[in-house]
Amino acid sequence: MTKPSISDWLERCSAAQQAGSPWPEASLFRQVIDHPDWSVSASHEDAYTADAAPGAAGVSLEPSDGLALAAAAGGGVRLHYAPGAPPLTLDAEQVAHLQRFVQISVVEKVLALLHAGAEMPLKEPCARLRDYCDYFVVQQGSMLALAPDSSSRRLAAAFTAEDALQLFVASSAASGAELVAVRLTGVELFGKLADVDLDGVVFNPAGPIQPVPLLKAVAAHVLSAP
Repeated sequence: MTKPSISDWLERCSAAQQAGSPWPEASLFRQVIDHPDWSVSASHEDAYTADAAPGAAGVSLEPSDGLALAAAAGGGVRLHYAPGAPPLTLDAEQVAHLQRFVQISVVEKVLALLHAGAEMPLKEPCARLRDYCDYFVVQQGSMLALAPDSSSRRLAAAFTAEDALQLFVASSAASGAELVAVRLTGVELFGKLADVDLDGVVFNPAGPIQPVPLLKAVAAHVLSAP
C-alpha cells in the first residue's frame, strides 16, 4: 500500500474541516513537521507543498522544512496542498499544538540517536531529555506496564506524547488490563527508570513512530550526562 503523501493528508483533513468534522491533529502535525519541502510566505501565514506552490502566483515564497515552518508560525497558518483547493487553516490554538510537536520531535530524535549510539547534532542532548515535561508511563496496579519484548526482557513502556500513549492503551484494551496513565517530567521518568527492578524501557512501543528501547544503564546515563 502506498504511503499517503503530505498533500493526501492535507486534502483529507481539509475536507473534514470544511464539513465541520474532527480530523487527526496529532497524526497530521507529525507529518507536517517531518515533511522537508515546504514553501512559506514571508508573513509565515501561508505554507505550500510542492503540489500547491505553482498556484501561488504573485506570492513571494521561501523554502522551509517542517520544523522551521512550525516554529515560525504565529497566530494562524494556512496549509495549501493543491492549486485552488481550500487550504487547511490552523488557528492559534492549533498552531500551539503544532509547535508542541516540534519539542516532541526533537525529544524523539534524541532518543533514537541515543539508542543507535550515533553522534548527536544537538548540544547537551541528555539535558533536553531531562527538561522535557510531558512523558507518560502507565501504571498497571502498583507496577509499571511493560512493553512486549521478543527477548523476554522486562522493559517499561514509556511515551513521548499522548497519541503514542493512546495507541498503547488501545492495543492493551483487548487484554482487559486496567491501566492508569501518569504524566512525568524527564527527571522523574529517568529517575524512576534508574530505580525500578527492570531491564530498561521502550519508548512508544505501539507507535506511531519506530519504538526505541533503552537499557536501564542508559536511563541512569541520561540523569547525569550534560
